[in-house]
Amino acid sequence: MAQVYRVPGSMHSAGGTGLVAELRARSPSAWAEVYNAYHDHLYRYTVTRVRSAEEASDIVAIVFVRALDAIKSYRERGRPLVAWLYGITQNVIREKHREFAREQGGNVLSRSWLREREHPELSTRDLGVPERLDLHAAIEQLTPDQREVVRLVHFGGFRVKEVAAMLGKGERAVYYLEARALLRLRDVLGEYSMEGCQ
Repeated sequence: MAQVYRVPGSMHSAGGTGLVAELRARSPSAWAEVYNAYHDHLYRYTVTRVRSAEEASDIVAIVFVRALDAIKSYRERGRPLVAWLYGITQNVIREKHREFAREQGGNVLSRSWLREREHPELSTRDLGVPERLDLHAAIEQLTPDQREVVRLVHFGGFRVKEVAAMLGKGERAVYYLEARALLRLRDVLGEYSMEGCQ
C-alpha cells in the first residue's frame, strides 16, 4: 500500500522524516506529492517578482530541479519543507534579476512598466480601476518584509503559519506585517483614486 504524505495540510510542519527519506530516495510519488502541493503557490508568488509568466514557469522548474539535486543535503531544522523551497526560489529569482541587469547594461526600466507591458495577466486595468492605478507600484512602497508577506499570502496563497516559517518570523509578526501593509496599500491606493478625481 502506498504511503499518504498529507503534504498540503502539513506544510507548516517539518514535512516528516518519512517524506524526506522518500524524497532522498528519489521516489517519483513523493516528488509528485511535493510538486503538486507547492508548485502553484511558488508560481503565483514568483510571477509577482519577474517580468513574464514564462519566466516564472522557468524559475519554478529550476527550483524543483535544484531541490531534487540538493535534497540529500537538506537538514530538518524544525522548519517546513516549503521554507526550504522558498529559499531556493529566492536564490533563483535573485540570479535572474542580476542576469537581467547585466543584459541591460545597467539600463533597467521601471519594474512596474515591465510588468504592465510584458505581464498583462497582472495588469490592474482588469480590476476596473483607473488606468494610472498601479497596484504593483503601490506594493513597491511597502517595506521589504511587508512586500514579501503580501506577495506570499495574497498572491502565493500561503497561510500565515507557512509564511512565518518561510521568513523565520513568528505568526504574530506576520499578522502585524500584513495588517500594516494592507493599511498602507489602502492609503496609497486611496491617494491614487483621489488624484484621478481631480
